Amino acid sequence: SNEVSDVIVQYCGAGLMFNSGPANVHNSIICNGNSMGININSTTIQGVNIESVVVLNMGDAVFIYTNGSYNISNCYFFGNNYAIRPYYSTGTISNNAFEENRIDIHQYGVSVPTVITYNDFFYSRSLGVLPRGGATINHNNFYRTGRFFISLRAPGSPPDYSCVSADVDGTNNYWGVDDIDPYLDDAHNTWDYPDEPCGYYVIYNPRTWQTITGAGIQ
Repeated sequence: SNEVSDVIVQYCGAGLMFNSGPANVHNSIICNGNSMGININSTTIQGVNIESVVVLNMGDAVFIYTNGSYNISNCYFFGNNYAIRPYYSTGTISNNAFEENRIDIHQYGVSVPTVITYNDFFYSRSLGVLPRGGATINHNNFYRTGRFFISLRAPGSPPDYSCVSADVDGTNNYWGVDDIDPYLDDAHNTWDYPDEPCGYYVIYNPRTWQTITGAGIQ
């Protein structure tokens, strides 16, 4: 069992690394490194809980490779290359704030959709969410992005260049733009990739036209 709380790790290579047992990280700051802020890499870990953590200016803020599920909540991710990168694991990402990361959430194949809910995506330098495998993305505030809020595209897999096997539920979110389609890389996007069709859509209606007050860090 791993319990880490009330620590500051800064000017590091990697921050916290776990390779066995359940992992719980609370009330901590990890910043200014060139590798992973929190690295959970073990098929034996069955439970991960990361809460009230700030990760700034890292390569991967949180990298998770486990057989179990995870919960990430009330965290702030700023200036990282990847904010959250789950690999073959699923869980809940809720009430977090993302700002100026290159990619906010980049997941890999999962059998059970990841729940991404009540988060604030202030600005992603490239991509907000890449739900490789599946996700439900509801009740979030998407304020601004450098390219796409959500991308369903996987490179080099003809005839369908998709990273999902079904449409993605992106309903009941606030989007900081009137016309959402240019900010979603899905089957609508035929102008950037005319010869690489993506077969699925982000279903964004119904949408909310007011910011969701219950989203973000509580």
